[in-house]
Amino acid sequence: MIAAEDITLWAREGGLIGLVLFSLFALILLFIHVLSRKDKSHTNFIERILSSEKEERREIHDQHTNTYNRLSSSLDNLSNELRKRK
Repeated sequence: MIAAEDITLWAREGGLIGLVLFSLFALILLFIHVLSRKDKSHTNFIERILSSEKEERREIHDQHTNTYNRLSSSLDNLSNELRKRK
């Protein structure tokens, strides 16, 4: 059985209220830790998506630039040829 001294010591040092408050505090800290870890993983996931989209946009822009340059060069050549014929 539990001695009377143990019960008074338990009550004097915080007892059930202390245990409940400590448990609540520990759960809050655990909840914050889990949320921040999930937030970090979601942030990394979004950064990966955005970086891949940047790569795709850069490639598309380069393709458009190359196409524009070829078209411009073709038009210049055509206009030079037309000038020579006149």
